[in-house]
Amino acid sequence: MSVNNQINSPTNSMGWTSFTTSITATTTTPTLGTIVVNNSYYLQMGKTLYIKYNFYQTVPGTAGSGTYLFNIPAGFSINTVIESPTGIYPSIGSGTIAIQNFTGILVPYVYDVTHYALLAYASTTTNVSPVGSTFFSLASNNASISVGLQILIN
Repeated sequence: MSVNNQINSPTNSMGWTSFTTSITATTTTPTLGTIVVNNSYYLQMGKTLYIKYNFYQTVPGTAGSGTYLFNIPAGFSINTVIESPTGIYPSIGSGTIAIQNFTGILVPYVYDVTHYALLAYASTTTNVSPVGSTFFSLASNNASISVGLQILIN
């Protein structure tokens, strides 16, 4: 079975481990609304860390302020020499996002040694921006995020 199949089916015998993802932000952390799904799994293979994250809330929280940040599991650090957070958004995975009637494609990128952020390409406009308080905010009904990552670690 390929790693991609394993990422899409993390509850298997391949050694996926659950962990808690906290959504913070560059300025003020958002408050989550009514959460239906908030699942994170990781699998380490050598110096590569695979992460699968699924989130869904039905009732809005607060937007917070700034770009949303997502932590990797405790005890790991991203190799920022190779996965450089340079502001050019090098992709470390893919995913989807939906907020009310808007959908988008996600490109995760390294923010720092313990966090990644999400760049969203909105399907109904030509907007491309990091997910945060002003773009795909969590202060919305029916917010969902599904992302798979492949990160080089130290």
